[in-house]
Amino acid sequence: MTSLFLQEAMMILQEKEDKKQVVLTAVAPLCQEHSEFSGLASLAVGLQQGGTLDCKVISGGKTNYSYQVYLKEDPSKKVFAKLAFDYALWNPDRTVHYDLQRTVNEYDIMNMFANIMGEYAPVAQPYHLVRIDHHTMMLVTEWASAGDEQWANQFIDGKVDMRIIPKIANALATLNLFEDFDPKFNDNARPCLLSLFEAFKDMFRQTINNTTNNDPNDSSIAVAREIGLEEFSIMIDNMEQDYMQRECLIHNDAHVFNLLVEKKPSDDDLDRFGDKASLYICDWEMAVAGPAGADPGKFFGYPLACAICHAMNGNKESAYHLLECTNEFWKVYEEILSTRGGKDTNALANIFRQALGWASYFLYNGFNQLDLFVDTMPIHDLAPDDIARTRGAWSSLGLRLMHIAYGSNRQQLSLVDYKILYNNLVTEQIEVMLGFAYERDGPSRRLRRSSTLRASGKRISDAMDMADVVAIAYNLSVEAIPSSNIDQRADSISQKVAA
Repeated sequence: MTSLFLQEAMMILQEKEDKKQVVLTAVAPLCQEHSEFSGLASLAVGLQQGGTLDCKVISGGKTNYSYQVYLKEDPSKKVFAKLAFDYALWNPDRTVHYDLQRTVNEYDIMNMFANIMGEYAPVAQPYHLVRIDHHTMMLVTEWASAGDEQWANQFIDGKVDMRIIPKIANALATLNLFEDFDPKFNDNARPCLLSLFEAFKDMFRQTINNTTNNDPNDSSIAVAREIGLEEFSIMIDNMEQDYMQRECLIHNDAHVFNLLVEKKPSDDDLDRFGDKASLYICDWEMAVAGPAGADPGKFFGYPLACAICHAMNGNKESAYHLLECTNEFWKVYEEILSTRGGKDTNALANIFRQALGWASYFLYNGFNQLDLFVDTMPIHDLAPDDIARTRGAWSSLGLRLMHIAYGSNRQQLSLVDYKILYNNLVTEQIEVMLGFAYERDGPSRRLRRSSTLRASGKRISDAMDMADVVAIAYNLSVEAIPSSNIDQRADSISQKVAA
């Protein structure tokens, strides 16, 4: 057994080394002194002075690898490279196609977004697309030097740079209001998400039918049983149909791990931020034409979960600060959609309803059913019972929001009523967690500590995690969608929506 494990480990290491050499071989010819791209020109000067090109993996490993390519003698000279494959490395069946057109589209939309936003667009400048072979393509971009870390770290810390909020709200609103787009843009990326919806139903069935292993501290199990499989299936079907709406151009993955910001000057002072208040939006490969509320909703998910985590740690100020981050985002986003986009209150109410639904996509489907990002949340100092209570709280919130957005008896509320309902539901979960914390620790609170993710120097790859969860969908024995049927399913849902 040990020998087999070592053989597999050696194979993985060799594969990574081989891919590293592929990247270096492909990037080297692009390093020209007179290149129009400053990052490549800077590397060229270093190479001419006898320097050596090197690279390291910064994230990925399932459908792509992302690299920092740098001058070994001066690591400040660097570019970003993503090696993408036309198959998913988790799937032994290499005939299951994962269209490389997604990488071409990523390059195109980064350029387009930069043009829409102007000189200070929060996106890295795309440099080159390189076809490695029939199965592999490489995207080379500027290294976003002012985007030192994933914004998620600040939510884990419990203190967020509020200067970033209007920047991301403006960026997403500007993208969502862009009118000259192809409604079928990057449609080849849709099957990745579509393959999950039926799997969510099967996971839910297992949750409500499991009478032996359910944790009594997880309040979401009772909520799930109250909703029931039939209603949950309706909610998921409505979410799936919503996903096929082509109302506007969306990033489709605008959560805080895909937003890069300036690193805090000191890990010991969690309330202090740098001078730049920089922002970069990355990982554009899932961008499509979709529902208007998807980007705001996916932004909400992780901050809400972290708010509940901080409440369980007794940090009331941090919990409500993170809720306020989502409210401030919506305030700026709504104002832009109203003044620049001409959206009336009815349209804004519908977009906010959608946002609640897509927040639930992370809070329940992502964080609970698929366990995405949970290991990064500020719950490491909690006892197992308190962790179960915390997970139950954000999962219950997710189910309630999903029911409001996509339930069979949902009613169209006013924008004001949706906002009140949203804040009441989040506040309820925060207060419940604060109650548990007070019962455990009294009036004292646990000290906040710097993000464990920041301390590790690791970046979470959304593409890697998405590949993992799609693998779950394929491996489920009940109701998983065969890969050959996913495109047909997308077409079928599109026809229903159009009708």
